[in-house]
Amino acid sequence: MEIEIATNAEDGQKEQSGFEVVGMFRDQFGNRFINVTESTGETKVMVIDSDAFKRYLRRQFYLNNQVCADEKMIRERVKTLDAVAEGAPMYLLHQRIAQVGDVIYYDLADNQGRIVEVTATGWKVITKAPVRFRHKGDAAQQVMPVRASAETAPSLFEFVNIQDPADQLLFEVSFVTCLIPEIAHPIISLIAGEGSAKTT
Repeated sequence: MEIEIATNAEDGQKEQSGFEVVGMFRDQFGNRFINVTESTGETKVMVIDSDAFKRYLRRQFYLNNQVCADEKMIRERVKTLDAVAEGAPMYLLHQRIAQVGDVIYYDLADNQGRIVEVTATGWKVITKAPVRFRHKGDAAQQVMPVRASAETAPSLFEFVNIQDPADQLLFEVSFVTCLIPEIAHPIISLIAGEGSAKTT
């Protein structure tokens, strides 16, 4: 459906926002979300009762109608959509990493909605997964992974100055566990003298 935002006071003609609602849902914290598709085909998911969604409504309305939307009508539509979404399905939202059985999903947080699916036999990039991710302001887009063999892949210790083999193994294992959700993770404390590249 296309959302109606305001009414032209001069001729009563209904003006439109320029996007379509393709779904609504709630998360485990009670936040209500709206999934919209723009005329360009790009899909966005936003918290309904948020300043970001209100700004989005104002911008889309102006781009589509070349006039400013009435703030009272914006507030009313947001409240209505928020109320409608109260009865929407509830989904568990994840931040960056999710796991279903033995499969791990890593969100690349890009505009194409790409996700890295990691299994015991390898990994691949997909666009549809049995989990949903939430993109907060600090969820920067990730680098697309590149396939490499053990012989051609750069060593982690080209970038981290750890010399002792036992410490290297401990660091590698702790580094990999960062991609495993819902477990206790160790906190790495690098101890060395000044100028040993602890920071860089």
